Amino acid sequence: MRIEKLYLNEIGPFENLLLEFQKCGNKDKAEIHIFTGTNGVGKSTILYALASALNSGNKENIGRRFKNKVSSYCDIVFENDEKINISYDSGNSNFLKIMEFDGIYWKSTRNDSYPVSKYVNSYSNYKPYIKTLSFTFVAFAYSGYRTITSYNINSIQEITDNPFNGVLSFTSSHNSTQLIQWLANIITKEALSRNDKYQLKANKFRGSIDKIEKVIKKITDVDIKFILETEPLALKLITEGKILNFDILPDGLKSIISWIGNLSMRMDLINWYDNNIDIFERNFILFLDEIDMHLHPKWQRKILPAVQKLFPNAQIFVSTHSPFVVNSVSDARVYSFDIVDNKSMLISVEDSNAGHSYSYVLADTFNVKEPFAPETEDKFKEFYELRNKMLDMKNIINDNENNKFVQLATELAFKSTEIGDIIGRDLRQLKRITGREIEL
Repeated sequence: MRIEKLYLNEIGPFENLLLEFQKCGNKDKAEIHIFTGTNGVGKSTILYALASALNSGNKENIGRRFKNKVSSYCDIVFENDEKINISYDSGNSNFLKIMEFDGIYWKSTRNDSYPVSKYVNSYSNYKPYIKTLSFTFVAFAYSGYRTITSYNINSIQEITDNPFNGVLSFTSSHNSTQLIQWLANIITKEALSRNDKYQLKANKFRGSIDKIEKVIKKITDVDIKFILETEPLALKLITEGKILNFDILPDGLKSIISWIGNLSMRMDLINWYDNNIDIFERNFILFLDEIDMHLHPKWQRKILPAVQKLFPNAQIFVSTHSPFVVNSVSDARVYSFDIVDNKSMLISVEDSNAGHSYSYVLADTFNVKEPFAPETEDKFKEFYELRNKMLDMKNIINDNENNKFVQLATELAFKSTEIGDIIGRDLRQLKRITGREIEL
């Protein structure tokens, strides 16, 4: 299952918007679509609209962005031209309605078929049927701000909570206790399987933990290992030979552990239609809002490539402000937005290219042409205005302007070696053309 098109009409900053999502050209990598632009261009609105189409139980994220209760709506088209429409319910203008065309279904072990918009509902009545329903694909949503806190485990026990609770809520609270309990369960099951000589089962449990640990190391260069202490019973980390609680980890590391661990846990707890597929190889849709939040640029460069390889069969939609994220992967599509006449407009859609420099991405994708800080750019502007006046032989430079030029050249040249080289080149050009020599 994959999303092929999105159409928004009078929603958020968009008057109307049509996006078409092409497949990734590399079958060994996840299909990634990156939305970028200044604040207010509607990056999050796009993610909320896509997520709301798959979540009939929680539509407030997109509903509050509707401009008009009569004309605002969005259409989401899936493969095989199956479509979901979201608009206000004419019978009750305080609520949204979802209409499905041609049906999008998930499967049940009872051979029933159900509309996909209900499969990630709030499931207040879902628990009694959790053992009878199975799924061919699922969608998940996460914001960049997440955390995980330490928790002493009372006992090793199976998790009975509904794995779909908050699955498509970007802002839902983060249940650290559930994730820590799940990790502790996996470690315990591995140990028990090895003790009972069930090596294949033990290796399967260890493989799930290993993949999470390895992807975290790939992103952060931090070598971590989850361990289960017995007195008191608690899950902790070993890194650089030290045993640590989750509470003292940096925010960026806690965020990565939280959402990648939570996603892996949900994938493991869901009752799949085909249980023979590794959870990391499954087909699913993933929405990531402001993935770069709290991450050092070094980690921003690595997070998408790691996720792209960890979940090769996923379709992933990402919003970001970071040139490091945009420039980190190939085989992805980048959608750039800007505000034009008080409306958000799609400026370009391009294939990502990890070979571009960051200065190129800043200028081309983010429209940031200035390579230096604003204060330095202001001084450069004054410097070049006076230099150009000197180069024009018709203009006469007075002593005040000449002194100002020398002052600016001196201040700039001593800011850094890079700027000093630029100023030196300009002064040599000035001497060659006009014969005027400036001593700094």
